[in-house]
Amino acid sequence: MRVSYYNGIYDDLTIERIQYKVALTSTVAGGSESESVVTLSGGGVYDALKAVTVSAPEKEGFTFAGWYEAGYDETEESEPVCNTLTYTFMPNADISLVAVYNANSSIVLNVNGDSNAYSVNGTTQLSNSCTESFKAGSSITVAYTGSGTFCYWKNGSGNIVSRNEEYTFTLVSPTTLTAVAVGDSSGSEESGYSALVEFVSYYGQVIRAATWNSKDNASDKALPAAPSKLGGTFKYWSLDRTNEAKPENILAAIDASKTRVTVVPVYEKITTTYKVTIQYPDDSGKENVVYDNQKLGDTLTVTADSIDGKAFAYWSSDAEGAVKLSYSQSYFLIVSKNETLYPIYSTGAVEEQPVAAITNVFRNTVDGKNKLSFEVTRSIPAKYELVEQGVIYSVTDTYASNEAAMVIGAGSVYKFVSSDTSNNGVFIANMNVTDHEDSTLYVKGYAIVKNTETGNTETIYTDMAAKSYNDLSQN
Repeated sequence: MRVSYYNGIYDDLTIERIQYKVALTSTVAGGSESESVVTLSGGGVYDALKAVTVSAPEKEGFTFAGWYEAGYDETEESEPVCNTLTYTFMPNADISLVAVYNANSSIVLNVNGDSNAYSVNGTTQLSNSCTESFKAGSSITVAYTGSGTFCYWKNGSGNIVSRNEEYTFTLVSPTTLTAVAVGDSSGSEESGYSALVEFVSYYGQVIRAATWNSKDNASDKALPAAPSKLGGTFKYWSLDRTNEAKPENILAAIDASKTRVTVVPVYEKITTTYKVTIQYPDDSGKENVVYDNQKLGDTLTVTADSIDGKAFAYWSSDAEGAVKLSYSQSYFLIVSKNETLYPIYSTGAVEEQPVAAITNVFRNTVDGKNKLSFEVTRSIPAKYELVEQGVIYSVTDTYASNEAAMVIGAGSVYKFVSSDTSNNGVFIANMNVTDHEDSTLYVKGYAIVKNTETGNTETIYTDMAAKSYNDLSQN
């Protein structure tokens, strides 16, 4: 496409402005170029001899093969015009580019449980642990088939993902699952009764689980370190969410009728308050809104006013709109600091996109342990299904200068998976950095989403945060 603009006449000379169209699509090798599999950026109409940058995202379960010109022939081993996710060039004609991905052969699933007591996709497993590989996006069903009392399935991060014996999910990244179950009560008054004692955090993470016997010596039992909770100061562990439970109280709760005992933390509410300000554009005619006296850890939903002649685009943490927080006019957040939010408007409609951002990094000390916390806020439009979300982290300094390389599955990159799959929410990853307060943690939030209209799955990442405990002041 060639678009010409006549900008004026000087001494009978007509100045012509030449523009070219850059069209983008994406495909999986061997698939159709007409159906995009990821969201690309950089397409549009550009002036001739001006640099244009197009970008393709990482896609979970796939490897980026390169940018090709439309109509490339796989059978003739066409060469890409660029083999990196970002491609900068100067168009001298209309051009159509295709971002090509190769499907990874498999993703590893590890499942743990008692032998002959669980199945994977209908096949009973005869060992305590099985490792299998599946294609990315496979639907997996694990089922507890043993004779004990089933408790839950937990993931490799210790979070409970399902309390049903049968659990079906989409495999989009390397995953570890463990079936937790307890047998029938055994023992006697003389020998004692045994039970599974679980310490579960406020957020549903199993901090520790072990078998205790009612005849055990209380002095030999140590309680786990206190888990963190935003807006709360840890008081003690409890059996009933009210009274303190020391080891002797937990042992006394084990009898012939109990095969499982759950211990939970109790917190005292922190009274610190913060202010959240909604700042509208100067020319909007809208007054700024201030939410005063918002308690630490409280949730808040803010809604942007409509402006005549403009469409709401997205929420941002800066006036220029560089950091996108949500494309929804109503934005959900957790109060953790004084902050200003900016509604950004456009002259035309803006398509909603899934976004995630690290919205706060803070430090605190809980039960003598120094912790560094990363708050990740996500906003996923209704046409997407959130498949998995959490954070990835590393202590490898090479990522300081190569942020794009830090993705799920990369070297020395570790993953912490949340059990929450609601489209809008906040995930706080608390890292125990005791004795490593000077070490820098490189952290990204991530969300793996499925477009329910196209069936395509993609992974979105936040910008990387690089912080050490000593970089920050006490929250």
